[in-house]
Amino acid sequence: MTLTLEARVRIIEDREEISRLRVKYTLYNDGGFNGITTHHDIDALMELFAPDAIWEGPASTRTARGSDEIRQLMIDFQTTPFVIHNVMNPIIDIYGDTATGNWHAIIALRARTESY
Repeated sequence: MTLTLEARVRIIEDREEISRLRVKYTLYNDGGFNGITTHHDIDALMELFAPDAIWEGPASTRTARGSDEIRQLMIDFQTTPFVIHNVMNPIIDIYGDTATGNWHAIIALRARTESY
């Protein structure tokens, strides 16, 4: 099936918007540079999620369902004093009004240390 020029442009624009969404997510999460440990913009992060969203982190084995759980998870993540996401190799497939995306990520972080 051959797509119209308008349909092809729509796919390109949708891919770009999804890429921007991923960039915003990491931007609002990353921080700890120059000794500044407060880095998460929780309110901006929450604007990226639908009210019934599910956040799944396979590496951390954490799952949060819905706005309240996701907000708490993001607050919990603020205890990480330094984090930066390096995200690459995007594959974004558009299917009309739905899409899937997959990226590789290297996440450098310094874990919180406890004083005894």
